[in-house]
Amino acid sequence: MTGGHLSDIRHVLVALGLLVSAVPTVVLAEDTADTAEDVRAIARKHYQRGKELYEAGKFELAQKEFQAAYDTKPHPVALKSIAECKAALGNVTGAIETLEKFLSGPAQTGRADAKKRIAELQRLLARLDVKSEPAGATVAVDGKDTGRVTPTTLSLNPGAHDVTLAVSGYKPMSKQTILDIGADASLRLDFTADGEPIGPEDQGDVDTIVVRPKTNTNATDRPASHGEIVEPANRLPVGFWITAAVTGVGLVSGTVFGVMALNAEEDYHNEPTEEKKDAGHRNAIISDVSLGVAAASGITSMIILLTHLSREKRVSNRANVAIVPIVDHNTAGVGAILAF
Repeated sequence: MTGGHLSDIRHVLVALGLLVSAVPTVVLAEDTADTAEDVRAIARKHYQRGKELYEAGKFELAQKEFQAAYDTKPHPVALKSIAECKAALGNVTGAIETLEKFLSGPAQTGRADAKKRIAELQRLLARLDVKSEPAGATVAVDGKDTGRVTPTTLSLNPGAHDVTLAVSGYKPMSKQTILDIGADASLRLDFTADGEPIGPEDQGDVDTIVVRPKTNTNATDRPASHGEIVEPANRLPVGFWITAAVTGVGLVSGTVFGVMALNAEEDYHNEPTEEKKDAGHRNAIISDVSLGVAAASGITSMIILLTHLSREKRVSNRANVAIVPIVDHNTAGVGAILAF
């Protein structure tokens, strides 16, 4: 075989080799494009389902769908939707963390809105000032270590939290605190006064001392505006019952003497005498005074009740009540003056 033929054969073989090697590359590129499109379609399906669930108020399920969309194909928009679900579920700190993740990413649009939303959410957080005696206790909230030691200030979601402090030489102490939206609250645990010392040999697994608020047997704990648990006053004031009783007696007396005055007036018209006139006049005065006392006592009773309920709601305005006599040539009675 001549050299020219050999050269031609080599060229043919090289061309065939290039063709064969190019075929898998083209097929792989097509498969990759198909796979990427499938991934996008799956992510869009999860995201659309998340939007439907969010609009239906099913925030927990919506968050799972948005998270699935992000896990399938990460996209900044999914992070913002996840953050809104967390905020709707009361997980304000989680929403802020997700939006901060959004800001740390490559997204160029929506950054100003995300920063504004973070500022809004931060105003919802409650701040808890945690102290202990002695200082230096580790702080855990709802069973999770915060990495902080006392004294420290925590930013927490509104609601109930179990705060556990642990310091060397004592059993850990735990107390529940209930925080209002945007509240500034404080919690202090004194190991030296309320704690239980332990020796070096007991430093392993030890029980936690739960500090409970003092309550009476009929009381139900409720949160105060500063986050501490307080004992509600369920009993109505004694003054309420006294004025209520006076109101009842006054109404009965006023009604009885009023009827007697009407009867005396009718008798006087039938048979006018000075005695019947005086009796009617006397009964009318007693009836008027009794009804006046009943009215004043009733008003006073309501004021005492409303003041008591307002105090329960921690309304700062307090009512001052004064009972004053009202007497002139035609009228005798009492009145109530209410000053705020």
